[in-house]
Amino acid sequence: MSYYKPMKLDYLFTDEVYRSREHLPEWLKKSIDYPAQIRALRSILGMTQAQLAKRASQSPRLVRRLESGKGDPRLSTLQKTAEGLECDLIVRFVPKKSIIKLLKKRAEEKAQQIISLSKGTATLEEQEPLDLYAHQQLKDLIEELMDKKKTLLWED
Repeated sequence: MSYYKPMKLDYLFTDEVYRSREHLPEWLKKSIDYPAQIRALRSILGMTQAQLAKRASQSPRLVRRLESGKGDPRLSTLQKTAEGLECDLIVRFVPKKSIIKLLKKRAEEKAQQIISLSKGTATLEEQEPLDLYAHQQLKDLIEELMDKKKTLLWED
């Protein structure tokens, strides 16, 4: 059962720009480490390590290290290597699941937590709200958390 108002424009934009991993094409979902990619692309292009090094303005030793996976290269190093391979280097954060679904889930959990705390206090004071009112209060709190108080979603 969904009890959310229609999504605001910022949520629609967010869901479009930051699509989750499940929306990636199959070939992009497969994780291939950068050393294997460099080796494969260089080999497919028929380039030697020395040729790649020259095209990328890098030392042959660095190309060997990159292909063997030794060290932790800087992004700029990988960018030069990509250029030497006539490729684009794309670094992107891809949400594991829909950001909107994540926010809704966090808002529901947080709202439940807040309501539970207030219910506990109300029970002590013998003022427990009616279920219908509590349900509406939960819906309103979820909406408020998602619209105005997202930072609270990440407080533990």
